Amino acid sequence: MKFPTYETTYDYTTDKGWSMKDAERIAITKRANKYEEAGDMEAYEQEMKKIPLAPNLAWMLRDLLGKKEFLEEGYNLKDAEIAYGKNWVDEFNVIFNNEGYPDE
Repeated sequence: MKFPTYETTYDYTTDKGWSMKDAERIAITKRANKYEEAGDMEAYEQEMKKIPLAPNLAWMLRDLLGKKEFLEEGYNLKDAEIAYGKNWVDEFNVIFNNEGYPDE
């Protein structure tokens, strides 16, 4: 059985490859850290979810959580959409079952 790959050839080594500039990522992280220091983990998590997930991480999380739960989590998927296309969550099959093993 051949599995689809979550690898991408999209260039993420420069600011040009990301949907969010490094300065904006840093600003979000600083705000989130203030919530964490204050003990507000829910606000921390919501702030950090504003930063786009790396495409390969988004793909793996989608496979581990399942499509429905993954989308309900509210992650920023802009970079995954750039790498895999707008409908990547539905177009590609989830390649792992709930136990973390490839589906046959």
